[in-house]
Amino acid sequence: MDLKLLWKQRRTGFWNGILPYLGYVIQSGVAMVFLFLVIAFSAWYTSFVQNIPAEFPIRWIALLLLAPLVMFSSYRTYLLPADIVFLRPQEYRMQEYLKNSFARGIIYKSLGLLLVFVTLWPLYVRADLDARPFGWFIVFLLLWKGLSSYGAWQELRMVQVGASRGYRLLRWALAVLAVGAWLWQLTSAQRMVPAVTGCGLHRRSAHTGETSGGVGTSDSGGAGAGWQGYADAWLVRGCTFIRTESKFASLA
Repeated sequence: MDLKLLWKQRRTGFWNGILPYLGYVIQSGVAMVFLFLVIAFSAWYTSFVQNIPAEFPIRWIALLLLAPLVMFSSYRTYLLPADIVFLRPQEYRMQEYLKNSFARGIIYKSLGLLLVFVTLWPLYVRADLDARPFGWFIVFLLLWKGLSSYGAWQELRMVQVGASRGYRLLRWALAVLAVGAWLWQLTSAQRMVPAVTGCGLHRRSAHTGETSGGVGTSDSGGAGAGWQGYADAWLVRGCTFIRTESKFASLA
């Protein structure tokens, strides 16, 4: 028995039972309503991206949109109830039949994830001052989508329903935490940039008599000057630590 051919025949039969009804769906006006909604959303979204409100919670919006797409995984195997009897002799070869379902399940869901991400990107890159790089963001999403899809595939092979549900909840929690950590957690390089910049500004202020936030004011004895001096002291300590670490790194 050619299991690959059987899978193709099952897929063809499935779509042959659906495609004839698409004409009725289009004639009912649903397609025109959907097209109108897409045009209206495009116009509204373009205007919104150009006028983003202050303190817009873009990271929460990105988490709510991307995390479910990373978690969600499903596979269409085209198996029938009678296959548990008639395909039992081919059980040791079922990998040939199921691998197409596994691959297509990952590819199609990943394309949907990328479509939402590309749509979200103009808003994300304008609203988040610490936006992640476009390429690395895609790599991260595809990596976690692949891991989540593999986990969902293994859950389908579990016999015990309780174990399958437990692993599914664990997979969902890990996906949400991973996306949240990617959106919120700063990398070590990003943490070093403000410190190094502050060191450069503090060096220049020592020669020009200016503070890192601008020209010093005459109200040096006020509360503002006290806080400024306190911040400068900590900045000097940070610069000293950075230079010390740099020397040890160069010696190593």
